[in-house]
Amino acid sequence: MEKEPIVDTPHAIVLLANNATIGSGRKVAFQSVQSRMLLWCRSGSGAATVNGKEFALVPGAFLILPWNHAIRYRQERELHIAGVHIVPELAPGSAVQYGIVHRPVSNRVIDPRPRRNVALPLLESVIAGRFDETPALRHLAEYTILAANPRDFTEPVARQLGQMMLAEWQRVAQMLTGDQSDLPPAMRMLITRLDQRLAQPRTLDAMAQLAGCSRTTLNRLFHAHMGSSPIAWLNRRRLERAAELLASSSLPVSEVGKEVGITDPYYFSRLFRQYAGVTCTVYRRQNALLWAHGSLR
Repeated sequence: MEKEPIVDTPHAIVLLANNATIGSGRKVAFQSVQSRMLLWCRSGSGAATVNGKEFALVPGAFLILPWNHAIRYRQERELHIAGVHIVPELAPGSAVQYGIVHRPVSNRVIDPRPRRNVALPLLESVIAGRFDETPALRHLAEYTILAANPRDFTEPVARQLGQMMLAEWQRVAQMLTGDQSDLPPAMRMLITRLDQRLAQPRTLDAMAQLAGCSRTTLNRLFHAHMGSSPIAWLNRRRLERAAELLASSSLPVSEVGKEVGITDPYYFSRLFRQYAGVTCTVYRRQNALLWAHGSLR
């Protein structure tokens, strides 16, 4: 099947890019958000229900949300998130008011009339993914958060970033929706469940039971679609998540291991060095700067 083309958006603009914390007991919900949004989880855990469908929020997970979305957040552990909001069409010469219209409307007065959506076929449903699969998106998102400092965020920069972001979101959607459509439904479901609960111990038998198939079938599916055994895939995913936690949090190394289901700190340190080529401490020192300016601690 032919892929949908990427649509140009010459009048797009970033009107909000920020970090937020959803603490214990807080209820956060918006009925109608007048933007296209990239939402991602820095640390903690929880979920976002978007247009009636729930998506896990774990470190490194992101969602690309369509125009006029309804969203409700649920936190399990104090949830640290970040987001970039884009209006696809704000005609040149229009007054630029930074901020996004939410309904119920906040205490900020924003005129929504000059703001328009643009039909983007690749982005009309929620796109879910992980930054370890889309490094260019991760770097662009972090740069946008840094650039959106209110003191020096100018309209030309906001517009350039809006165009770049929407083009990258469409490229990522092409990649992810193509990949997902190739996976059998039972395998997609299994990968999602494993990803949401990486700390939980898993055996091959337990994974096969979750997928509703035999061990032999599960092995065959993983080798065909992922290029490795189920256990090898799970271990790699755990180490990918550990890398994100080392870069984006101040958790002790032993706690990072526990967060991803590797409870022996010495074994975890050895596995991580094999995966990253450096120790946990060195990896954290080399990569933490990317996250530091956006840190919510």
